[in-house]
Amino acid sequence: MSRTTLLGVAALIGATGFAAVETGGRMMGVRTAMTSSLWLDAAAFTLTAVLLTALYASAWERGGGVRRISAGVVYVALFPFLAALLAGLAELTVLGLWGFSGEVRTALIAGPLNLLATFTIELGVVALPVGILSVGVLMYLARRR
Repeated sequence: MSRTTLLGVAALIGATGFAAVETGGRMMGVRTAMTSSLWLDAAAFTLTAVLLTALYASAWERGGGVRRISAGVVYVALFPFLAALLAGLAELTVLGLWGFSGEVRTALIAGPLNLLATFTIELGVVALPVGILSVGVLMYLARRR
């Protein structure tokens, strides 16, 4: 599988993961709410999946067992932090809010904390299973290259 195809699959997995986390959250009475727009949240999840896949693809392709597993664990651990940061940056840029300190604080502190709270509530039910399944699929596809 080519690197481009792997990144395309990562984008699809990121969008699907967002849908799963958002749906699971709503069933539990919470919303990820990293930004004021679900579209920006979905874009942040998708871009995060692509960036982290690009970062760890070589470890998954050529690495031994420990290296592959370690890269997968770090992928899952970094995902919520990077997704929240990208969502905050996207919201500030799209809405032109860089000049308002309160909005910058909200986008870069409150949004990520809200996502982490959501992931904590959903950890065993949605977030961790989706993360493990996503990394498993990406590791398998990267190895087939």
